[in-house]
Amino acid sequence: MAAALSQTCKTVYAWIIPILYSTVVLTTPTQAASFQRAVLTSFNSDSEGHTTATRLTERPLHTYVHHLWVGRNRRSRANRTGTRPQLGGTGRERVGQTIIGRSRLWNATLGIVELCPSLRTLAMIGYPATIIGVIVPHLPVTLESLSIRVRNHATLDLPDISHLTALRDIVFVHTELTDKTVCLLLRSPSVQSITHLYNCSRPMPPDLGFPPDSKWDNDNLGMGVCQLRLVGKHASRGFKRMRIVSLFGRDTSAETELSGLQDYMASDVYDARIVVSAKEGCDGSGGMDHIKRWYDDWVAGLGHASRSCVPLTQEHPSWDL
Repeated sequence: MAAALSQTCKTVYAWIIPILYSTVVLTTPTQAASFQRAVLTSFNSDSEGHTTATRLTERPLHTYVHHLWVGRNRRSRANRTGTRPQLGGTGRERVGQTIIGRSRLWNATLGIVELCPSLRTLAMIGYPATIIGVIVPHLPVTLESLSIRVRNHATLDLPDISHLTALRDIVFVHTELTDKTVCLLLRSPSVQSITHLYNCSRPMPPDLGFPPDSKWDNDNLGMGVCQLRLVGKHASRGFKRMRIVSLFGRDTSAETELSGLQDYMASDVYDARIVVSAKEGCDGSGGMDHIKRWYDDWVAGLGHASRSCVPLTQEHPSWDL
């Protein structure tokens, strides 16, 4: 509705701009590149390098951006259905196009975060660990919440985050962290909450010590559980919660999953700041889509006043230990 109203006249456009740009979701490289150009051209540079707002807005557009999601907000069709999309060109050409597209997305993200001094919430999906390491030092000091999904389940070693003095919450989706990174976050005086989200709908191998009827995936969950022990040793006084969220399919229940996981953890994890949650991860068709679930929770967490024109598809029940 706000986007439609902004097309009616210049005055309405000026009124709607703060709403349109408060929360921005960019799911493709083309969208990211276009948005980067929009914020670049929204102000004019004078001979001394200062910037001034356009005539239609009181401030440059980039100053209105508070919440930013970059990357897809649901699993690809190939992953959901098990089929590959039909693309033209040779295999080498398709690979080249994919690499170019991803590079555009990563470069645009770096350009955008450098231009948005009021950014408070950022989610980055499907980035290589090395690219995350390049972007993080350029994040604005206003950032309060950061969400990351590293590409190909790579291990992430975050660089220094001491400049992020407002960072309170950080979420990792299917991302394994080094112990150094976990300790870095736990010791940060501003960080209060760390959340790990896992798609646990696939069977767990029997030799890992989990109950035989468990559906937990073992890609990164085992490391996440082991790192819970670091909370008692390294957490700052202001740290409040280390949380693991397990997404499960429709062939099991939250109670079953939580009971088994609690038994597995009870022998050596006693810190009251540790929370384990379970949530159904199926989409409307019954298929697993952990990215869509994560996106829904991200939008819901913004609150009604900050959701701007971004739709919330639905809310999903969860249970905590």
